[in-house]
Amino acid sequence: MTSVTIQEREQKSLHAELKGYKHGFLVTIHSTSSDNADSFPLNFHTLDRFKNHLDDIRRALGIFCYGRTFRRKNAEIRIVGALEIGECGRLHAHLAVLSDHECEKSVDEVKQRLKEVICPHFSSVASGENAFDVRAYDRPKLQKLVAYLFKQRVRVRNRFGIDGLI
Repeated sequence: MTSVTIQEREQKSLHAELKGYKHGFLVTIHSTSSDNADSFPLNFHTLDRFKNHLDDIRRALGIFCYGRTFRRKNAEIRIVGALEIGECGRLHAHLAVLSDHECEKSVDEVKQRLKEVICPHFSSVASGENAFDVRAYDRPKLQKLVAYLFKQRVRVRNRFGIDGLI
């Protein structure tokens, strides 16, 4: 079995899992520096720190968007994303924050919350207007989103020997 076949199967599996989620946001979060992206090996300490901060940010986003009791209300949140090294060498993550319940917060409210409250607590996350981007989730474009996440996963794995899917 070839790796392409395995990747295609993984993509189909992720697509099938995510297609039940109707609502959400797409969030891009940048790291503070290039993290030695042009050299090998990637600074794994900085990478681990950034990934740990992303886990905390995901929890904070879930609470902000769906309330502290979203799990008890069966408003499950699913977050899938990919790490990417930009053209300038800066590490960043693309996150799809998905739920089967509609969030009462607007894109602007989520962006403002990230800017003012959540992101300043994490030293590996860049600050300022270009530190992150928030967009509404477009459900009909789910297949395109899954393909993009896997493309970034393969690029990061081939370049740095690590799994780029988070």
